[in-house]
Amino acid sequence: MRVGPQWHADGSFERRVFSHVLFHAQAVPRVGGGTEMSHLAAAFDALPAAQREAWSRLATVNAYSGAVHPLVHLHPRTGHRTLFVHLGQTGRRPREKREKKEREKGARAR
Repeated sequence: MRVGPQWHADGSFERRVFSHVLFHAQAVPRVGGGTEMSHLAAAFDALPAAQREAWSRLATVNAYSGAVHPLVHLHPRTGHRTLFVHLGQTGRRPREKREKKEREKGARAR
């Protein structure tokens, strides 16, 4: 599977996560097509344990709407962990701005 900047979970720009997403193809090419689906819970499960733990503490900020979401979501019914991100619209981590200010403050104090 190719992963590029448009690889995403639908609705990352919204403040409330969608409860359902439907993909309806009106015409399907015989070859190619460009749209691929992935099981994001399986992708999370395939990560090494240390990476799963680290990613479970991260959040993302949508560059266009400012919506903040945990990188790892819990499925509301099963409790299974799954990834939730839009690679092309993630602007920064929420703590990034605070960390930058702390670095600048430390540099001025020297």
